[in-house]
This record gives sequence, structure tokens and C-alpha cells, in this order.
Amino acid sequence: MAQVKKTTKNTNTAVGARRRMRLLMIAVFCVMIWAGVTVWDQMDYLNEKSVKLEELEARLAEVSKLNEEARKELARLNDPEYQEEKARKNFQVAREGEIVFDVSSPSP
Repeated sequence: MAQVKKTTKNTNTAVGARRRMRLLMIAVFCVMIWAGVTVWDQMDYLNEKSVKLEELEARLAEVSKLNEEARKELARLNDPEYQEEKARKNFQVAREGEIVFDVSSPSP
């Protein structure tokens, strides 16, 4: 009889170990699913931010180009010859003795 109880006890221990192992595997599987979903969400967030960064860098390049053009124009506006050229072109200013002809297309 002692041997029968010993075998039953070993069987119960083995069944308990299998249950614990199964429970551990389920817990590990759930944690892996949670980690996968979290990584997936973070990748989407990172992709959105990368696209926005590229757009902002393109906009920065445009603004930098406009800024550089404005600086060049400002430097040129300090030149008296350029000021005279601008006034003659935009405001039809003439030097003494010159005649300004306004040549525009006739309206229908």
C-alpha cells in the first residue's frame, strides 16, 4: 500500500508542475502580446513624428532660403545705384532731362 500512495503522490506532483508550467506559459504569452502591441503603437507614433519632422525640415529650408534672399536684397538696397534703378523701374522716376514713356497695352 505504501508504494501505491507514493506513486499517486508523484503523479499529483507531476500534474501540478504541468499546471504551473501551463499557467506560466499563458502569462508569458500575454506579456508578449502586450509588448508587441505596445511596440506596434510606438512604431506608428514614431512614423508620424518622422513624417512631421521631414515636413518641418523642408519648411525650414524654404524659410532659410527666403531669409537669405531678403538679406541679399537688404544689402543691395544700401547701394545708391540699385536704389536709383528700383525707383526708375517701379515709380517711373527720371533724371533731369529724361522723358519717361509709359508703354502699356491698350485696354479693349
